Amino acid sequence: MKTYYSSLGRAKAILSLLSLAILTSSAPLARADSPSETLEKAIYSEETKGDIDGAMALYQQVIEQGKSSQALAAQAQYRLGVCQYKKRSYSAATASFEAVIRDYPNQKELVALAREYLARNNDLLPAPWADGEEERWDIKLAGGLKLGFGVLTADAAESHGQKIWRLGLLISAAGSLQASQVEVDPNTMKPIHSIWKHSLLGKADTVYASDHADVKMTGKDDVSKISLDGPVYDNEEGYQLFRRLPLAQGYKSTIPVFSSLGSGSIRLNVEVTGTETVTVPAGTFPCYRLDLHIGQVFWISTNALREIVKIEGGGVIMELTGVRRRDPSDPVNYVDPDGFSLTAPPGWAIGPLVHEKTNVALLLLDPAMTGDCSLAWSSLEIIQPKSATNSVRALLEKETAEAGNQYKNFQVRADSWQDRIVAGQPAMSVIADYVDGDKPMISYGVTTIMAGHGGAFRFRVPAADFEAFRPTLDAIVNSFKLK
Repeated sequence: MKTYYSSLGRAKAILSLLSLAILTSSAPLARADSPSETLEKAIYSEETKGDIDGAMALYQQVIEQGKSSQALAAQAQYRLGVCQYKKRSYSAATASFEAVIRDYPNQKELVALAREYLARNNDLLPAPWADGEEERWDIKLAGGLKLGFGVLTADAAESHGQKIWRLGLLISAAGSLQASQVEVDPNTMKPIHSIWKHSLLGKADTVYASDHADVKMTGKDDVSKISLDGPVYDNEEGYQLFRRLPLAQGYKSTIPVFSSLGSGSIRLNVEVTGTETVTVPAGTFPCYRLDLHIGQVFWISTNALREIVKIEGGGVIMELTGVRRRDPSDPVNYVDPDGFSLTAPPGWAIGPLVHEKTNVALLLLDPAMTGDCSLAWSSLEIIQPKSATNSVRALLEKETAEAGNQYKNFQVRADSWQDRIVAGQPAMSVIADYVDGDKPMISYGVTTIMAGHGGAFRFRVPAADFEAFRPTLDAIVNSFKLK
């Protein structure tokens, strides 16, 4: 934290009556510190000793002596608010910053800093979501080409005896996977712990303290301690934070956001630039148009639920497809209108990337992002038109040959071909090794033929995780049923 106090120096007392003191043999009376000396001690206690409580007591003394120097009192009032923020006493901090603005209007720099802190402490609305809420979006290009889907969740939980919201985000788009989970204070939305994963960029695990964030990145043994200039929000909780802002016509705010990937903070300027009626797959909604001024715009419904109806940015559009409640401990059931169903473990997400009459492509998102999972369910006429050899083995060999053209050093394990049964019908599985960059990977395929369709499960998993993860994958395959 920058020190906004310039030391005035400590005047040395000169005793001109030294001889009188000797004659009387009396000890000199203790002299009370001046407000400037008390302020100097307070800053030393806060910044050097790390004694926040001691510093707060000294700042309070300077404020009470404020008649002698408005400049010193204003500075003490401001710094008291900063200390209260560090201790997460946000209501007290707000009162201190408001006192700077109200009582010391001539201290322009401190008033500006106090206003900046108050802007960070947005008066949040009560959480509009219910425990177990799940929002889903389709992700597509502006021209309509579907890239994937996203899932936003909110679950009430406890961590170390403290009530929290656990906010989750799963996104699959254009071949990349992203998952995050942020634990936040239920009242202030201040982050406590976040985990962020990306299939291409790695993983960041962040623990927040009052004045810093400890960030552990994949591939690094050490933990980076990043200083925080006041409170921040985690980048991955932004979706839910926006829903709690007191949005209205003309609303503006500056939000401090910390990105674990970049290991740094930015000040995000958000502004309601109007209201619009937006139609998406989930319906038609009157919305606030929230511009982030970084090339991204959110449309958030004006109703009490504050759904995130639409997002645009970077040529990509996300549109709300539905909202539901679920128990985070329950398995995830997917029922497809094309006539089949399957089940994934709790916390997973299942959604269609392609859904046509003769061709369905499902993505199955693992929140731990252990592997890349998909199911293709296609008419045999699409897979092998005019072919007389629509056996399971022939179909799996064709799919495996196509995979071999996509992956580096692709090598089928000759002894891994295995007959099995899926939904009461013949099926077959095979295992192949390949390399992604310099990382050993495994492709695990299971194919079946039934009801005039070919079903092809594809799992791509790091070689080191395959054996532990395989029972989960087999359970998903074995859950497949025709309606």
